[in-house]
Amino acid sequence: MAQLDSRTISELEELANQIEKFPIGHFANDNTRGIFLLEYWKLANKLVAGIKLLSDESLNSMISDLNTEPREPADAFQLHTKLQGVLTVLRNQLAVVGSGAESSKPFVDLKLIDELRAVVLPKLDLGKLIRMCEELNECFARQNYLACALLIRAAMNHIPPVFGFRRTRPHRPPRRKRSAHIHVPAI
Repeated sequence: MAQLDSRTISELEELANQIEKFPIGHFANDNTRGIFLLEYWKLANKLVAGIKLLSDESLNSMISDLNTEPREPADAFQLHTKLQGVLTVLRNQLAVVGSGAESSKPFVDLKLIDELRAVVLPKLDLGKLIRMCEELNECFARQNYLACALLIRAAMNHIPPVFGFRRTRPHRPPRRKRSAHIHVPAI
C-alpha cells in the first residue's frame, strides 16, 4: 500500500462517509433525479480515484468492474450496494495506514537501510539483513510488536559477522551427565 499523508487519508474517510450517508432514491421528479445521479457519480468517481492512489491490490480488484456512471436510479442502487463492501475494506486499510504508526518514524532508519545496500562485502550477503530491516519497519508500522521482537532477534544474529565476530548463540545451560544420576549408591 502506498504511503499517504494525513490529508489524503482524511479526504478518503470523508468521501466514504458521504457515500455511505448519500440519500439513495430521494428525488421528487426527473429534475432532482438527474441532480441526484450527477452528484452520486461525482462522489463515486472521486472515491475510485482515491482508492487507485492507495495501490492496494484487493481494493483495485474490487473497483475494477464497478460501473461508476449510473444512468438510472437502479444503477445507483447497485453501485451503492457494491461500494459498501469496498468501503469496509477501505476503512480497514485506512485504519492501518492512519493508525499513526505508519506516519511516524520507521523503527530502522531508512538511510541506514540504504547504506547497508551500498556496502559490498565479498564473504557476506547483506540481503537477508536488509530484508529483515524492511520487514521490521513494516511490522512496526502495523503495530505488530511481537513480530518486531522476533525480527530484532533475527537481525542481531546477522550483525556480528559484519564486524568479524562469530554469530551469537542463545544461552544454554551446560548438559549434565545422565550417568551420574542413574548410578546412585545403595544405602
